[in-house]
Amino acid sequence: MKKTYYAVAHANGPITRKLAAQTLDDARAEMADADLRAWVDEPATDLEDAFGECWDGMSEADVEAAMRQHGMACEDAGSRIVGDWAVWSIA
Repeated sequence: MKKTYYAVAHANGPITRKLAAQTLDDARAEMADADLRAWVDEPATDLEDAFGECWDGMSEADVEAAMRQHGMACEDAGSRIVGDWAVWSIA
């Protein structure tokens, strides 16, 4: 089953950026090579856009719950990549 991977962080609100990766290892590599500071400076809302929702003002726990309600799974917690970023996926 093909998965779509997203980089997810919470910095003054949720940041969700769709990754080009086809595998978890590719997602980790993409995150390691990314300019994450630029991602924070110009935050994406790819998941909100995909789900047609607005997560502004939601806590990190509420955003996580919303992602799980849509069938998403946390594939890699931020501590194993960089800072507070995590890789989430949806099939």
